[in-house]
Amino acid sequence: MSLFVSIEDKEGEGLAPVVDVDRIQRHFKAAEGSVCLRFIGNEEDSSFNCLQMPLLLKELEALDSGELRADEREELAKITRLVRKFHDKSGVHARFYGERGSGE
Repeated sequence: MSLFVSIEDKEGEGLAPVVDVDRIQRHFKAAEGSVCLRFIGNEEDSSFNCLQMPLLLKELEALDSGELRADEREELAKITRLVRKFHDKSGVHARFYGERGSGE
């Protein structure tokens, strides 16, 4: 199942192209010491505000040092680049739409 990652303003308007991934999220719940990643999955949607995004970015970067397949590493890099670009911007949210959580 796909997971859609979007960077949005307070009104929900997209600020960057949506990233669609379907493999890397299996590592999120198992991420050791995770505060943010453990809430991301196909079952429910998740949102992180501009105060939480630096922590989310740190967890994504830490996950990159783990054992990942090439396709998973590529998906992780796409998400990490997107979050890194906006992690210090005020009024911005990183939203993760799980395919089941969004009712699609």
